[in-house]
Amino acid sequence: MNVLIDIEWVQSGEDFEITQIAAVRVSETWETVDTFGALVCPASCWNVNWDHMAYNGYSPDEFRAGSDEASCLLRLLRFLKADDTLICWHKDTEHVLKRKWETTVGEELPFKCRHVNQKVYGLASARGIDQHGLYETAAAFGIELPAPKHQATNDVQVMQRLLSKLNIRFSANSGAIQDAPRKKTRREKNLETLSHSQYNYIFTPDSNVFHRVTCHLMLNAKTIHGTVRYEKASQGRVPCKVCHPQPGEPRESPPAQQKKYPEPLKKELIKTRLLGDHVVKVASTKIVGHCYNMTHPGDLTLKIMEEHDCLKKNCPFFKKYEDRPYWIERNVKEKRKAERKEAKQAERFEARKQAEKLAALKESLQSYADEAGPPLYIVRLETETPHRYKVFYVSENSFKDGDRFKEFLGIVKRNHPDISLHLQHIRHVDGHFVTIAEFFARKR
Repeated sequence: MNVLIDIEWVQSGEDFEITQIAAVRVSETWETVDTFGALVCPASCWNVNWDHMAYNGYSPDEFRAGSDEASCLLRLLRFLKADDTLICWHKDTEHVLKRKWETTVGEELPFKCRHVNQKVYGLASARGIDQHGLYETAAAFGIELPAPKHQATNDVQVMQRLLSKLNIRFSANSGAIQDAPRKKTRREKNLETLSHSQYNYIFTPDSNVFHRVTCHLMLNAKTIHGTVRYEKASQGRVPCKVCHPQPGEPRESPPAQQKKYPEPLKKELIKTRLLGDHVVKVASTKIVGHCYNMTHPGDLTLKIMEEHDCLKKNCPFFKKYEDRPYWIERNVKEKRKAERKEAKQAERFEARKQAEKLAALKESLQSYADEAGPPLYIVRLETETPHRYKVFYVSENSFKDGDRFKEFLGIVKRNHPDISLHLQHIRHVDGHFVTIAEFFARKR
């Protein structure tokens, strides 16, 4: 939808400070759908020249009670919708909005923006009205004017009444004032050309290697020749060792439906404003986030983020750029760390479960030993295989007597037919077998 917008500001040299923002979302017939308004407290609010026109209609105290510039622009961002088109009266408003959006929000203004004064002047001139200025032109058409002039909400209201009076319509295909389209890269141009060609094999005139039409190595070539025949492509040339062209193979898909080549992550240099108001050229992959704090807004590299300790402080003004390599790699590492932690927890749980199982089995085996006789005390159990256990014990004898407990083993077999026991009498360091009395004496 169309959004009429007006901004008032004070200027000091080349610097601007926004003081008012007003916006009205309108229907195709210029009827009001939704409104937005904000009074901005300038950073230099104690020495602002209040005689400026942006002061009209408000007191200095009202401005000082307003929100900071960054907060107001972020509120405006939440008000706007992705398909909105911004309509302002003069190109200066568009210029200030774009500049402030870049420095505060940290990105280019993502909305189409039009200024309509020249279009209105042309229509007015065709009707014999030779006036310039929003209020002067509106007055010439007999439109009732709110007061005072040059107040953002009043400016938007006058613009809305004037456009409605002139019955101006902006369709999706009307002459929109937009930034010049981005020039296509050589890679993009070659990709577009090859996707619409009928070639099966391609090559450059100064190379002795030929390729499949889908080979990514050719996307940066200055000049590309091609053919549908393998015999012609292979004359004086050798097959590419990456794409391995073969004779008689058809195109992988029809030209109109051909899949795009995979684009590697671009490490292009971009001009950006870093934290601390430094405008530099830096690889886009090195920018890891943006700070929206009004005292020092700007993009952050990894080094700047670590210096300011943004993550440990859990800074509410810090926004991550999740698609950057640093965060992708960090997320992979955290995921692996979580998986290792989960595996260790599972391992500890399994060990605890196994220990509890051995303790329960030890208790059962001791009860069988007490029932069977002769006396036998089980010291500990060890698992040899899933169904075989080594039983370390002591008895009344100081010699190896494992063959004396057949009745005990019989009771175990009746109650646990799926397990087998390996009896192991505990020995002292001097080699003799430990008795029950000796074991408990030493234990005490």
